[in-house]
Amino acid sequence: MEKILKKALESTGKAEVFHGDYRTAEVSYENGKLKTVSSVRMTGAGLRLIKDGRLGYASTTDFSQTDRLVLAALDTAAAGPKAKFDFPGDPGKLVSVDSVKEKATRLGISEMVEMGARYVEKLKKLAPDCYPETSITVEHDKTCILNSSGLDYESEGAMYHVYFGATVIKGSDVLMVPAFKIPLDDEYDPDLAAEEVAEKIKRAETVAEVETGPTTVLFSPMGLDSILMALDAGFNGKYVELGISPIKGLRGSKALSDKLTVWNDPTVRYWFRSGALDQEGIPTEKRALVREGVIGEPYYDLLTADMYGRRSTGSGYRNGFEAPPSPSVSLMAVEPGDKEVSEMLASIEDGLYVDYCLGAGQGNVLAGEFSNNIGLGYKVKDGKIVGRVKNLMVAGNAYDTLKDNIVAVGDKRGFSMTMCLTPHILVDKVSVTAKK
Repeated sequence: MEKILKKALESTGKAEVFHGDYRTAEVSYENGKLKTVSSVRMTGAGLRLIKDGRLGYASTTDFSQTDRLVLAALDTAAAGPKAKFDFPGDPGKLVSVDSVKEKATRLGISEMVEMGARYVEKLKKLAPDCYPETSITVEHDKTCILNSSGLDYESEGAMYHVYFGATVIKGSDVLMVPAFKIPLDDEYDPDLAAEEVAEKIKRAETVAEVETGPTTVLFSPMGLDSILMALDAGFNGKYVELGISPIKGLRGSKALSDKLTVWNDPTVRYWFRSGALDQEGIPTEKRALVREGVIGEPYYDLLTADMYGRRSTGSGYRNGFEAPPSPSVSLMAVEPGDKEVSEMLASIEDGLYVDYCLGAGQGNVLAGEFSNNIGLGYKVKDGKIVGRVKNLMVAGNAYDTLKDNIVAVGDKRGFSMTMCLTPHILVDKVSVTAKK
């Protein structure tokens, strides 16, 4: 890295080298049988530099080609975006954030295979007619930033996440039952996972009819994917400045329910993106995107902040070393409320429990719109689940849904499929359409 930086500084006064070492291991089962076993390691570096007021970027996995890397970055700078910012220097003393889940660093392929086999065996005993499926994924990253302003910062993140579910086929009826877990302060238990999926299958044995119209809906963390994706996109500083975000001009205004608080949280222990600095070297902090319904500050990386006369919020993150950083939350985390899931269910006279939706992200996400078929949902009558629903769609606008219609927020959080940390949320007057 020092060699790359030194070579770049022969042509310009501002440069940054980002080094990434990424290891991913995955074991998956499909239809109850072992399907894939893989272990991949990828190492490389990205060079970002500012030449004649413009930003260039290039990456490589071949560290012997330093000259070629620098020339490539200089070439892209000739047509790159204008950049007046300086790369950050040494931030001084930092507060340590533990972003390494110890078990993730120790999980070997054989243990992952065993975890999957144990889940399959347990679920087949509980629900013999189903086809179990699961995938266990371990991610372990080590990164380093070295720049012309004197920053030399190393970070490490490690976590594992598990998808577990099943497919049940009865004639022409195909039921898909998914679940997802990222262990933070706890661990994944294959037996408990199998019991959870078996219970979902049991609840789905009876099919219940639902009418079209405004409905009270209890969304699980997975069921909230589309709504939270819209909220995330809306707080991206780039879209706010372009005027295409619904929160444009609303900072400091109460535009959502006072039951809703949403954080951009880089302090969550064992989350792989947690850390004292973002992936540009800017100090991070826990920031309220929404605090009791009041709209907070959008999130910016260095370039976006520079383009619009703002300051970086420590929200510059990368998807590997191949591409430059872009505005992103460390972790979108919805503040838990004070209601148990059972309590919220019991309060529903006639409504739905949505476990997950198909096609998260469909619709005009930037405008906050969502329109999704319910993948797995249940009818709730007089506080009790009475059967599975089929051929139903939920639709609406995330900002309208979260403004006046939140009834209650759950007291425990889980991860959505898009890796947002959120509790269950009970919402009134959700548009539900039944397909005849």
